[in-house]
Amino acid sequence: MRWFLRRLAFYAFALWVALTINFLLPRLMPGSPIDGILQHLTPAQLAANPGIVQTYEALVGGGHNSIWQDYVTYLGRIVHMDFGISTSHYPTPVSTVIGQTLPYSIFLVGVAFALSFVVGTGIGMIAAWRRGGVVDNVVMPTFCFVQGRTRLTWCVCTSKTSSSPASEARAASSSNAASRATA
Repeated sequence: MRWFLRRLAFYAFALWVALTINFLLPRLMPGSPIDGILQHLTPAQLAANPGIVQTYEALVGGGHNSIWQDYVTYLGRIVHMDFGISTSHYPTPVSTVIGQTLPYSIFLVGVAFALSFVVGTGIGMIAAWRRGGVVDNVVMPTFCFVQGRTRLTWCVCTSKTSSSPASEARAASSSNAASRATA
């Protein structure tokens, strides 16, 4: 139970960090989300509506509040699943955009998972069947490197610990030769 609570606390902390970064990044970037909305308007429309920038700021949640007040408002909206209005698909709510694109994302993740499971299991079976071969010594460390492993020692150690029958025979013959030389 203690392990579960530590994991739960870690994931809650990770979620808070991710939400905080998601809150801070748009505020640290140059420009504003309003610029993306205003680029769809012609200069004549902008000149005809002098208060349009303030109207759009109020719609997308911008304002002249302190960053702490905006942060608390942001967290409250996240808890209530109110993600606001999309600036790239204005005036569509973000939840609608997510609802439209989520099935495609789930499909892509499912296909990628199934493909990686089949390919990984197949290569693992070949590497286990032909221990010490090309797949075991070249392909497996290469895949580990491609995956982004900074420490390749884990992959190299696993392939080195599973020695091939040929290397075991060499080790036995060299120990026999050494014992004969001392006798």
